[in-house]
Amino acid sequence: MTLPRERTRAVIQTRNLLVRMASDPRGPWAQEAGALLRHYPNVSDMSQAGEDCPELFDLEAAWAAAGELR
Repeated sequence: MTLPRERTRAVIQTRNLLVRMASDPRGPWAQEAGALLRHYPNVSDMSQAGEDCPELFDLEAAWAAAGELR
């Protein structure tokens, strides 16, 4: 069973991966990663999700994971 903090961290880490993929213009996945990022939740979205649905996402984990990834 995935805990809210684990789920939140995974979403933020996935966003970070997409950002890295999109930032390499020669990468084969750059265009697709950029397109996905337009609709992918950011840290602020995840923070709001943690407030609204604490059983699914963790507000504090959202900001902690964001700080680790910068």
